[in-house]
Amino acid sequence: MLLDSIRKEAEHTIELVDNCSDDLDADMDIVNGEIELRYVDELKSQIAATCHLGNEFLKISKSFNDSKETLEKMNIHNDEQYWHEYDRRLEEHYKAVVALHELYDKHWQSVSEAKKYEKNVAAPIYEMSKSFLFILDKYQHSITENETKREEDCRQTKEQHDAQSVSEIVKQPVENATPYFEMGLISIVYNACVGEQFEEMAEVDFYNSINLMSSKGIMKIKNQEKSRVCYLIHLLSEQLERSCREEWRTGILSLLDIAPLYYKSKYKEAANRYSSKKNKEFAAEMKKIFG
Repeated sequence: MLLDSIRKEAEHTIELVDNCSDDLDADMDIVNGEIELRYVDELKSQIAATCHLGNEFLKISKSFNDSKETLEKMNIHNDEQYWHEYDRRLEEHYKAVVALHELYDKHWQSVSEAKKYEKNVAAPIYEMSKSFLFILDKYQHSITENETKREEDCRQTKEQHDAQSVSEIVKQPVENATPYFEMGLISIVYNACVGEQFEEMAEVDFYNSINLMSSKGIMKIKNQEKSRVCYLIHLLSEQLERSCREEWRTGILSLLDIAPLYYKSKYKEAANRYSSKKNKEFAAEMKKIFG
């Protein structure tokens, strides 16, 4: 139960990165730069305003001993008017200084905030989640092997029966069988994948194998192509009605000897932003076929 919970969280994280890859792949230097510069224009404007009001206050404070004519040019005709103007300009300058300090505080808060996110951790988290899935697969497989050894005698009979059932579904002639896929689609997939992801085989045998029908040829995955074949299986299953998707997927995984747990951990890997160049090229080729 604990392992299933860990697996669920890892798969959820991988799905989240897949679905939000455009945002999570952002250049953090650009993002942080925008955060740091958030209040720069306001600061420039406020500095200019504060300096201007400071100069206005200096003018009135320096004019205390000026002649009456000079004060009248400033529209000041008596002591009461002088001290009123003095207090007004002093208060305006004080408010401007307070506003400037507040903006500086906001600016440095933005700088501190930007420093918290200097690195985009989406890719490391994604790779860590994939590593968790790999370790879980390996650990659960080890548990399964131990249980298998203890129950080998019983399992041999069951495996023989299952193998015979799959053989009857996949390899023995099926009369009046309805193909899952049309020849047109499978022909395009054949031209794109046979020789690349699959060993060479006749097109008709490839068509029959994909449709889980009788085939003279044996469909084999080429070395190091299994994860890309999982992606192809996923794309093909999406073309089917929901009622028969699981049936076909189970059959094709058995035919190609792909463990369901492996399929679940790999079927989206080729289309992921952080995958290899070869995966990206394969995903682009599949997009041309499946849209």
